[in-house]
Amino acid sequence: MSKIDWFIVYDLEFERLDAGLFYDAATGLLIADVFPKNAKLSNGLVHVFDPVVQRVAPSLRHSLGFNPTFSAARKDDFGVTKDLA
Repeated sequence: MSKIDWFIVYDLEFERLDAGLFYDAATGLLIADVFPKNAKLSNGLVHVFDPVVQRVAPSLRHSLGFNPTFSAARKDDFGVTKDLA
């Protein structure tokens, strides 16, 4: 687990669903694309550049954790699907 993941999970209390993907049940926020290339840890804070932030229904969160298509593939900055499995 990277320092950025550690900060988001333990300090901000988000649930880590996958690499770069976090969920906060209290607010319903789903934050994606939080990778070291897009985030910097400085002075005890995470500075994220161009994250994907959405508010999702609790029922959707459950499908995120069990959806192999969502977990196994991501699109890069050019929209090309990359298989992560």
